[in-house]
Amino acid sequence: MPLTKYIFIFLLSFGHSGYAIEYIKQFDTRIDIKSTGDVYVTETIEMMVNKNINGGIYRDFQTTFKTGFLTKSTMDLEVIAVSINDYPEEYHTIQLKNGVRVYMGDYKKRVAPGLHVYQLAYRTNLSLMPGQDYDQFYWNIVGYDWSVPFEKVTAEIHLPENVPIASVNSEAWTGFTGEENADYGSEISGEVIRFFTTKRLQPYQGMTLRLDLPKNSFTKSGSTLSVFISDNLMWILTLVSLVSLMVFYFLAWHRLGRNPESGVIIARFYPPRKLSPAATRFIMHGNCDHKALATAIINLAVKGYIKIRKIPSGYELTKLIPDIKTKQPLSSGESIIYFQLFKHKNQFLIEDLYNHEMSEVMQRVSRRLKLEYQSKCFADNRTLGFFGIAVSVFVYVFYLIHLNLFNGEMLGVNFISLVIIGFVAFQVYQVYQGRINWMWIVFACVSVVIFFRDIIHDVELDVLLLGLFLMISNVIFINLLKAPTKFGRKLMDEIEGFKLYLSTAEQHRLDTMHPPEMTPKIFERYLPYALALDVENKWSSQFARYLDLARKDGSASYYQIDWYTGGSFRLADLSENITDLCSDIVETIAEAETEPDMDVDDNLHMDD
Repeated sequence: MPLTKYIFIFLLSFGHSGYAIEYIKQFDTRIDIKSTGDVYVTETIEMMVNKNINGGIYRDFQTTFKTGFLTKSTMDLEVIAVSINDYPEEYHTIQLKNGVRVYMGDYKKRVAPGLHVYQLAYRTNLSLMPGQDYDQFYWNIVGYDWSVPFEKVTAEIHLPENVPIASVNSEAWTGFTGEENADYGSEISGEVIRFFTTKRLQPYQGMTLRLDLPKNSFTKSGSTLSVFISDNLMWILTLVSLVSLMVFYFLAWHRLGRNPESGVIIARFYPPRKLSPAATRFIMHGNCDHKALATAIINLAVKGYIKIRKIPSGYELTKLIPDIKTKQPLSSGESIIYFQLFKHKNQFLIEDLYNHEMSEVMQRVSRRLKLEYQSKCFADNRTLGFFGIAVSVFVYVFYLIHLNLFNGEMLGVNFISLVIIGFVAFQVYQVYQGRINWMWIVFACVSVVIFFRDIIHDVELDVLLLGLFLMISNVIFINLLKAPTKFGRKLMDEIEGFKLYLSTAEQHRLDTMHPPEMTPKIFERYLPYALALDVENKWSSQFARYLDLARKDGSASYYQIDWYTGGSFRLADLSENITDLCSDIVETIAEAETEPDMDVDDNLHMDD
């Protein structure tokens, strides 16, 4: 398909289908090619209308053509005059995605049945394709999108004065798209080349011509570079903005987002700086999750403030009054849990059903941990992230303007582009809140595609890919910009040292550390920390080995935890039993805290 092909669509009644026309009786085109490269065209259309219609017809001209590397070249289109039945007529134009639509006629007026002659005169350029030995001029006399037949088609081509007719070779073809039928005739009269069809054109058949002109037949009205910049200014801004965004994010990450180097990890036999298990997990993971809440509840039980009992539907928490002499202080998060759950009662059930009190506790504990440790331990550099989002929006807008997607006709079709921009902003917000969920992201993307399935074929693939690239880039880089502070890095090193002690299962390695003697009290005190650091299995293995050595006579085969009721633990499977208990508590808390999606069927009731 030649670069300068223009496609036009013929329809009646400003949006009504073209079936009100029975056929086009005559379609005459006069083409005047100027040495400047401008082309003046006058089209005379004799059409037969078989019933009353409102207004007139419209013509679509392709004026934007894709070139390499997502660039484009544009063709001028200037309407000179419009007439109907030899009387001047009103017209107006609107911008399309890849061209211009010219409306001919007043939609308030009615056109009676019969033969009507429409005439459109306009000027264009960019119809020349430079070749190695000659320049080629392509023109679609009749495009391939007409839904009505043509009785006869003619075209007169008037060459520039500096181009002798003898130096010009011509060719034409007819038929459907891709066909090269020769149902036409041609003749030369003086300096005019005339083409005409010899066979009726059926709906969606067209006619195209090509002229081979001597090299340098046209004078250039501007430099190639200036024309390219004029056509692709928004593309240049898009490219510059995109490169600037990537450079900005890389430099910001290199300077502010890289984690401080960790120090020497030395085994520690106690929690650093009297951190609670939930705070320990928050510092290492950067957010408060269900496991952090579970460690806080288990630590309440270890400290003697509650007792946990296994029941068929979940767990029953019973409030206790600790001995004032052995009473251990609570962390702020543990205090929230204790006083919130047992404000007006002594027992609280955690079941595998949603419980708004658990959800509220989770939110309050999360807010407290962020307030105490977020700013001290982490620098999220969110200002840089917001600046990156703003640049991303400019990148996207520049590219949409480059593709002419902000015109009235295409804005609705490309509404999905705006959805993508909003989706980017929402996901960035989720990253800041520590609630990013990749399964939800996949679900949302699929939902967008399904929702827009009727128009998705009209959306440019590069538009979708650019939106996806910007979304992923912002999510990744903004997440990378979050980095521990020097204080937070030092605290993490201390936690890593404590984790090293809890996770070391080999006896010979433990002997080199010289840890304190293992006792049931130490095991239970540090079990919430092991759970918070995801090493509860290895910590339980240490304790199981201690019990095995302490009870070689085999007088006891079970171990009972004072703060838990619901079964004893077999020494042979102690590590697995305790790990399963912790996992089950975490899963039950997650189900109780997470609000389920509303099921429509639950709200429907039918009378018998």
